[in-house]
Amino acid sequence: MLTASAGGLSSRRVQGQGKIDSSRTEPTPTDAEIAALRLAYERWNEGDIAGVGALVTEDVEYHNSPEWPGQRLYRGASAAMTFLREEVAKTIGLSDVTIESTDVFGSQVLFSMHARLSAFQSGDEFGRVPVFHLVQMRAGRASRVRVFLTAEEARAAALDGS
Repeated sequence: MLTASAGGLSSRRVQGQGKIDSSRTEPTPTDAEIAALRLAYERWNEGDIAGVGALVTEDVEYHNSPEWPGQRLYRGASAAMTFLREEVAKTIGLSDVTIESTDVFGSQVLFSMHARLSAFQSGDEFGRVPVFHLVQMRAGRASRVRVFLTAEEARAAALDGS
């Protein structure tokens, strides 16, 4: 829960250790906004990419992890949703996303998750892997999503506030 103190806002953790960066100008996401973001992952698990797209801004930036072999940045809801549908859902078969924890860092929310990977074309199963999304909020929707494969990199980016 977000609490007020003499110096401003105190730390807030929703199953995490995130701290609010009081120097940021964007408002801290409300519990309802975080719930809406969680809904995006539920929609993903149901195969509802259009439903995921409804929870991002038109000018969303989607940043793949540095390890991703292809294009790393997608700008705009249409480009991001096409990438998610064609490469993430169909090619690497990311599914069965489970949110392990949610941390708030100013206007950003860090989702620590596990997901199942399988190559749909070959049918090979890779099992469950950790994945971390650092989501920047604006007007109650995701305006930037950055993907990390380690908790350390995700937390460092969240604490950096960039």
